[in-house]
Amino acid sequence: MAGRPPKPVALKILQGNPGKRRLLSEPRGDPLNGDCAPPKYLRPDAKHFWKNYVEQLRTNGILTTLDLHVLEMASYWYAEFRRRERLARKNDEPRDWRETRFASREFDKFSAQLGLSPTARTRLAMSDARKKGQESALARRLFG
Repeated sequence: MAGRPPKPVALKILQGNPGKRRLLSEPRGDPLNGDCAPPKYLRPDAKHFWKNYVEQLRTNGILTTLDLHVLEMASYWYAEFRRRERLARKNDEPRDWRETRFASREFDKFSAQLGLSPTARTRLAMSDARKKGQESALARRLFG
């Protein structure tokens, strides 16, 4: 897909729908109930990542049934990054470091979708504030 990724509807609403186009609703999955164990095929590092983040993401309302595959891929690429980094430190070969950078970029793609970066968390917090009617003074000044 070329170009910038589509802006979430919640962010468009927060900004006052600057394009004045009709806003489409976004699908929202069901909340996760009960224990959410990691897939069995994941490596130990990936399972560790899953267990560390699944409850936080669920509590914050970010992780729903529609988002489990994103968490699965973020967990996979986290473990892959760790594996490749250990290999690169051991061998100190340029190819190993390139593969480590590749795994890092792949992890970044999926972790950003879950709000695991400061920028992504800011976007999620802005959309949450709009939903709850608790916009910050700065958001009111910036977006009206």
